[in-house]
Amino acid sequence: MNKQDFGKKIGLAAMTLVLVGPSLAFGASTISPVNVSFGSQTLNEFLISIKDIALGITFTLAVLVLIYGGIMYMLSAGDATKATTAKKIVTSGLIGVAIIAAAYLLISLIMYLIGLA
Repeated sequence: MNKQDFGKKIGLAAMTLVLVGPSLAFGASTISPVNVSFGSQTLNEFLISIKDIALGITFTLAVLVLIYGGIMYMLSAGDATKATTAKKIVTSGLIGVAIIAAAYLLISLIMYLIGLA
């Protein structure tokens, strides 16, 4: 690995922390700790917290894929193969966001229909 590739990776990691860090920090206050014995939580509250955590993690990963693809596209510098690879990554990220949105709607609908919402 040469110094330029290492520098790009460090820069990508720093930009990711700058872009995603605040959302993780502010989102952390909305996640309530789950006690194994449920403590004072009902099963409804437990399932909702699990749903929120799972969807939050997957959505964050999909956004990171979009950011990574965008950065790769910007750094392709006219190279057609790198640009094509970056476009595929961005397309995969958009498909991931669409799947996560559909899953959220489906889970919310099912929870509403069985009376857990």
